[in-house]
Amino acid sequence: MTGTDASLRRQEPYAEAYLDTTKQITASAAWQPVGVQVTLPEAGTYEITGEAQGVISYTAPTTPSQTNTALSYRLFNVTAGAAVARSQRIAFLFSVDPGTTRGQHGSPALHSFVTVTAPTVIRMEHYRYQSQPGGTWGVSETRGGVNNALGDTALRYRRMDV
Repeated sequence: MTGTDASLRRQEPYAEAYLDTTKQITASAAWQPVGVQVTLPEAGTYEITGEAQGVISYTAPTTPSQTNTALSYRLFNVTAGAAVARSQRIAFLFSVDPGTTRGQHGSPALHSFVTVTAPTVIRMEHYRYQSQPGGTWGVSETRGGVNNALGDTALRYRRMDV
């Protein structure tokens, strides 16, 4: 930077990002980006908060036992290439009887404190799980968009050491 007036202004200590469209969950037992992220602008300690709006429906295979199904969310430090410690939250866990269908909506709150030494990108990720092989996924998504009746999927930060 050259020392212009703009370069000397302190970064705002707060910012937020919203998921603009619904993001399909395309794989099981794999963390996937939701599509919402924030960039921490400089070194410091930040409070990261967010909400996710997860929806799935699942038809269990016709096996002799129930299938447990879950949807989880976490924060991921893209810059460091690692999950943010202790940020994982489960949206829901439910059992589906053999050959039946069940759906669920969940909206977990994510909350972590992160200290970084340089500008850092933090994103939200989702993970779906079923305990039995087979079965059929119906709706499987994290919802976004301004007119989402279930609420927003959002991620935000607040600088703590300003």
